[in-house]
Amino acid sequence: MSIAPSSPIDGQPANSLVDLLPAHIPYSRDEINGELWVEVVDRLDGPNGLMSKVADWDDLAAHALEPNVFHESWQMLPAVRMFTPERMRFAFIYRRSKRQDVAPKLCGLFPFLETGGGLRPRRWTLWEHDYCYLSVPLIRSGQEIETWRALFEYFDSSSSAPALIDLSCQVSDGPQAQAMVQVLFDRRALVENVETHVRALAKTSSDWMTYAGSVMSTHQRRELRRHWRRLSELGDLTERSLAAGQGRAIESWIDSFLQLESTGWKGNQGTSFKEARGAAEYFREIVRKAYAQNRLQMFGLYLDGEPIAMKVNFLAAPGSFAFKIAYDERYSKYSPGVQLELENIRRLHAQESVEWMDSCAVPNHFMINRMWKERRTIKYMRISTGRILGNVEIGVRTFLRSLLRSWRSLTSRRPGQPSGSSAQSLTSSSTDKPAPDNTPPAHQA
Repeated sequence: MSIAPSSPIDGQPANSLVDLLPAHIPYSRDEINGELWVEVVDRLDGPNGLMSKVADWDDLAAHALEPNVFHESWQMLPAVRMFTPERMRFAFIYRRSKRQDVAPKLCGLFPFLETGGGLRPRRWTLWEHDYCYLSVPLIRSGQEIETWRALFEYFDSSSSAPALIDLSCQVSDGPQAQAMVQVLFDRRALVENVETHVRALAKTSSDWMTYAGSVMSTHQRRELRRHWRRLSELGDLTERSLAAGQGRAIESWIDSFLQLESTGWKGNQGTSFKEARGAAEYFREIVRKAYAQNRLQMFGLYLDGEPIAMKVNFLAAPGSFAFKIAYDERYSKYSPGVQLELENIRRLHAQESVEWMDSCAVPNHFMINRMWKERRTIKYMRISTGRILGNVEIGVRTFLRSLLRSWRSLTSRRPGQPSGSSAQSLTSSSTDKPAPDNTPPAHQA
């Protein structure tokens, strides 16, 4: 069977379908196509410290395949200063161009911390401090496969490389995850899936009313209207937001949020920013920097001029991240947190160039899961770099986990129940990494 071109070009028969392609669309090659190398940084200051990498770091974040505000310099550097992680091993992956007039570019950043050594396998773990809710590394768009490959080739060649790497809080779909899977498959690497769960995500639709209407029942709408009416009867109820260009107004907003959070359940449990060592200073610095870059959303619900609910989001087009929410528990029966989440949905749809918001919430969060329709799959993976100790640990852990699950299945089976009917959980039994505490308990939504 023969295939003939569908139309001639300039009256002449076409010899190939390629002849039908428009000539005015140029084929562009990536100019960053030369040698890759890895630089491991273990200090903040100095000629080769993290501070010397800020310009390259910010350029990488601006061209990252997948945004992650928690790994950008304006969030990571304050975290290093305030929380002083031990045994830093931040891997910066650069690539040259084959053209002499094109400077090398930073193509990937992996903020590892090292543990183990001696009789225990050396392990590098992507740093996930208490206020980091996503650990997806920054990788330059178009360089994802080469960057992942360069990282593992560095592990192959370096005598100080780890036997294991832990990638916690990773998004399990999308081009960056696919590139990692491709490289791991090519290497036939041993991989352990430590934990998998989903958390709430909101994607913009045609308008906020359509979105909100699709997640709220008639009864829920009626209750929220009643709560709003009751709140309005208590005083002057208003919604306020921090606008750009308000100068030092940011300081009063920061103070109000810290105070509001500390008077709630987090303050009682000692987990508020004010209670945790260095946390308040960290919060102040990252909020100021986000505001200076016009990447901060801060708004609240006020009663007689005093905040009763406040929310902080960070923007990273085409996405955004819901960082923190706080409310006055004296008004909990009026659902101020839910009222503010409805306002958050409206603002998300009004924000130009933003298509989605990551809730950064714990799995199965009662209030957030009801109001946010979409879900994001989060994985925690452990990967052997090919060394004997790494292979042995993953093999043993996988075997023991399978044995434990089989034992639980046998002991939980009721008389007469078929063996294949026991429910399987998406989340593994591992407790290596606790879920982040960045949202209020379900009963306080």
